[in-house]
Amino acid sequence: MGSPSTPSSSTKILIVAILGYFASITLYLLDVQWVSWLRLALPPWLRWLGAAVAASSVVQVAWTHRTLGRQYSAEFAIQKEHVLVTTGPYARTRHPMYTGFNVFSLSMAVISSNLLLLLFAVLIAVPFPWLAREEERMLIETFGDEYREYMRRTGRFFPRMRQRSK
Repeated sequence: MGSPSTPSSSTKILIVAILGYFASITLYLLDVQWVSWLRLALPPWLRWLGAAVAASSVVQVAWTHRTLGRQYSAEFAIQKEHVLVTTGPYARTRHPMYTGFNVFSLSMAVISSNLLLLLFAVLIAVPFPWLAREEERMLIETFGDEYREYMRRTGRFFPRMRQRSK
């Protein structure tokens, strides 16, 4: 993991993808004709489903942020008096905020029915497994076996369908 002044490769990829995603949304909002040649023929029901999923992901991110409270940090850092949060959205998944961000960006691509937004939404999702591993290494260093046990019973981005046997 790099120092705070030098972002990791996965962080750099995420930054480029987010900037491209927001640039694509800006082009789409300023004049949809500029990106109309990248239009996907998605049925209206699927686009409405995308809107519902996007709204639910906003709720999930807000719930996650509220659950973290003062322990939330935009950078990889253990907070003063940090405790392991295993309640709320963290009861079943270790990275619900990452999941919420990814689901939101993919849902917005479906709503817009645009290939450029879909491409950047996929690119946004690419570095999250590496970011999650970096974060998990830091949490194992801090919480040791308590975090390893938490990892055993929860999914990384989605809840486990069944519990692992001991």
